[in-house]
Amino acid sequence: MTKKILAIVILVIMLFITGCTSDNNYDGTSGGGGQDGGGNSPANDGSTIEEKNADGQYIFRGVVTKINGTRTIEMEIVDSEIAFGIYWVNVGEPTEYVGKDGGKITLNDVKVGDTIEVAFGGQVMQSYPPQISAQKITVIK
Repeated sequence: MTKKILAIVILVIMLFITGCTSDNNYDGTSGGGGQDGGGNSPANDGSTIEEKNADGQYIFRGVVTKINGTRTIEMEIVDSEIAFGIYWVNVGEPTEYVGKDGGKITLNDVKVGDTIEVAFGGQVMQSYPPQISAQKITVIK
């Protein structure tokens, strides 16, 4: 009888310990954001990211895997601790394009295989693959 009670107490304690988790993110904020939370964070896990440029825009780097006409660039994220996989980058009239030499270019100058840096406002559209709207695209290599 005592062994059964002891086993039940240990089981309850183990369940209590594993159930006690925090929803606080690494930066001290809690919940929200990310693709699923509807907030302004582009991170897949609901956390905020610190990868911003001098203008306060969020930055993702990736390799262009496909260009869909004049509206979307498909890229695979590289060199990021908070995002991974394929993203669709929506482009349009307000998107600024910068070449490797720092000069202005057009979407026609961006090629599959190029490594690009995409500056965007922070929102990630909840879809598969995730989508961001580019404010600036810089060809790195």
